[in-house]
Amino acid sequence: AKSPPGRPAAPPKPSVRAASAQPPKPRPRAGPRPSAPAPRSVAELKLRGYVERGVVTRECSAIKIAGSAWKSPSTYYTIRNKVIPGNMLDPARIENGMHVWMRK
Repeated sequence: AKSPPGRPAAPPKPSVRAASAQPPKPRPRAGPRPSAPAPRSVAELKLRGYVERGVVTRECSAIKIAGSAWKSPSTYYTIRNKVIPGNMLDPARIENGMHVWMRK
C-alpha cells in the first residue's frame, strides 16, 4: 500500500502471534531409543561386561544359577556357539551344558 503524498511510508508491522489460552503442547517423543543389537558371541558378551555365572547341570538349574533373573532379557544363555537371551528361551529347551551369563 502506498502512502499519500507528503507522508513517509510507515514501517512494516512485525507479525505478532495471538497468545493462546493453553500452554504449548509437548513435542511427541520419537519413542524409545534403539538399543544395541543382542550379542552374538561369547566374546561380545565379555566385551559388554557379562560374566559367566555357571553351567546348567542336572543338579544345578538355570533358576539356581540366575535366580529370579533367569528369564530376563539381560540374562544370556550360550550353547554350541549360540547366544540366546533369557526372554527368548523356552524353559523346556534349557539343556545340560548351557552356560548362564549375567552382568557383573
